[in-house]
Amino acid sequence: MKRCKIMNSHKSSLCTHRWGYSVIDFGKNQARTCCRTKLNKEDINQLSELKGDYFLNTKYQLERRLEMLHGIRDKSCETCWLLEDQNFQSPRRYGLPRPWKVKDDKVINIKTNEEIAIKDITIDHPVLRSAKPYMIEVNLSNHCDMSCLYCSPHFSSTWASANTDLWAKSINPNWNFGPDEAKKLKLEVNDQNLEDFNSEFWAWFKNVFDVNKSEWTGDNHLRLGILGGEPINNPRLPQFIDNLCEIIESIPFDQRPHSGYWDHENKKPHHPGKPLIWFVTNGNTRKNHLDKFIDRLPRLCKLFTVEISLSIESYKERAEYIRMNLDWDRFDSNVREYLSLDLPLQVGFQTSINNLCLSSMPDFLRWVVELYDTYNKPIFLKPNVVNDPDHYRVEMLPASFMKYIIESIDILKTRDPQGISDPNGNWHSYSKFLATLRCDQKGEWSQYEKMRDFLEELDKRRNLDVRDVFPEMWEFWNIIQGITEEMWEEIQQAQAEGFAVEESLPIHGKQLGIPKLL
Repeated sequence: MKRCKIMNSHKSSLCTHRWGYSVIDFGKNQARTCCRTKLNKEDINQLSELKGDYFLNTKYQLERRLEMLHGIRDKSCETCWLLEDQNFQSPRRYGLPRPWKVKDDKVINIKTNEEIAIKDITIDHPVLRSAKPYMIEVNLSNHCDMSCLYCSPHFSSTWASANTDLWAKSINPNWNFGPDEAKKLKLEVNDQNLEDFNSEFWAWFKNVFDVNKSEWTGDNHLRLGILGGEPINNPRLPQFIDNLCEIIESIPFDQRPHSGYWDHENKKPHHPGKPLIWFVTNGNTRKNHLDKFIDRLPRLCKLFTVEISLSIESYKERAEYIRMNLDWDRFDSNVREYLSLDLPLQVGFQTSINNLCLSSMPDFLRWVVELYDTYNKPIFLKPNVVNDPDHYRVEMLPASFMKYIIESIDILKTRDPQGISDPNGNWHSYSKFLATLRCDQKGEWSQYEKMRDFLEELDKRRNLDVRDVFPEMWEFWNIIQGITEEMWEEIQQAQAEGFAVEESLPIHGKQLGIPKLL
């Protein structure tokens, strides 16, 4: 298999995320660029030699940046290449970090007006080095109290401790996941944080934002995401927040990075001196952890533009089914507590759209409208789509499920919250995203089969039946069971003739049981 694909020019491969988007995993002592990259696990043994360069300027990263300039698409970025090759918009951000710009076959330093041909750039050229990140995503560890169906042991300690064999089979039915493999995986995903990693990270962070100041004020911004696992109940979070605040407080206000939200009309940042920090949380937080977090919010809101992004996309018992261990009543209560706070923060929802959530999206959005009407605060909606594991893809659903998308868009049209900082989080943008979804029953049989087998086995352990939780999805369950439209008509006819529910019927040479939900 080829590692790279050579394109005609840098326009098809160049992305600033290689320079400015850092992903830090404290649980694994790892650093990479962009949350969508794969095959990029830096060797922790480099840390003592590279120091701060471990986080953005390893030899691996320098090589990938040089390839991008030469029009080479590395396989580690295939998430974007696959989208673009299908004429979809990818998250790729074309260009170079200031003070560099690329024009035709040359790289130009805007500050000095020096030019160099791309063909003459070598691995040690300064254009390949990252001076500072504009985006940092932090995974404190895989510590999490929930196990969402489409998540994994890498991001959930609960998945690592229970039902891991079913997860492994759903990823690869041929994976011989015995005790040895389970032990190996657990060692790989469990928290392994090293003190040397911690100290080098904080030294690097302080240096790039306190010492190595940019002359390009428009570029002096930072978006810092705290993810997981589940960050709000992570025992590492309070100290992380305290360290972060101390560093920002040590920087003169007029030299602090801004949030990255730009006032284009007045050509200035919306939040000068206040970098963005956002927390992606499952909202299932118990009171003792929630109180510790809320106690720190006043200080955070003074120093940062704060967003609390609750990860959810469905409603009540359907949400509890998709997101195992979720307590909807506690979740609802926590959301309302965040919205009740008299603090300059924004609260909203990060939705992971999948084929199980779509039928309850209208109920979910009606609930969001009720929250908006009750608290009179801007509530953002940010989209994400589950493509991995591939058996949760929306396009697997039959065309009849488009009605839920249409209904959801109609609900969003009833309100237009103002004051949402992120333009990608306003309700109009979210409606446009929903309009791009397609339910057209496209999917390999292996995807339907993996989903069917996984849910059946998991239901046995949970003492649940997916068909009871989602009775409106009978058409999809028939597809999953391999029942064609013609077979379905024969089943309906047989039932009309008096056959009992779930009685076995000989249809087209097969013994098919009438689905329970009929």
